[in-house]
Amino acid sequence: MITVSATKPIVHLHLDPMRKIETSMIAAMRSRSELKKDNTQVLQEESGYGEVRLFGNIICRFNYNRGIISFDDCGYRTATTKSRLNAIIHAFTKPGQGIYQKDSKWFWKDGEEWDGGGMARFLV
Repeated sequence: MITVSATKPIVHLHLDPMRKIETSMIAAMRSRSELKKDNTQVLQEESGYGEVRLFGNIICRFNYNRGIISFDDCGYRTATTKSRLNAIIHAFTKPGQGIYQKDSKWFWKDGEEWDGGGMARFLV
């Protein structure tokens, strides 16, 4: 993973190709705007909170004021859920983070088994 620093928030580039819908999702999160596209929705609240929904399930909540982002697979360990979560993780957390699957179990990139939830700080 390559980190590029600029006058705007840090951008992470990674080798996993991000789907167009995920690119739109990340852009909406960064601009604090709303998005509804196919099975993915980004919602914003005036209080500084937002969320990402996949098939109506909240897979990510973020607090812009505190710089905290939380994740949840909502019990759906699918390729689509993992892809959306990884797009968010790669865009907003420290380099090298992410989720992978081995033998039907999900793990953080550091090898720790993932319980389906988690929290991280925004990297800005």
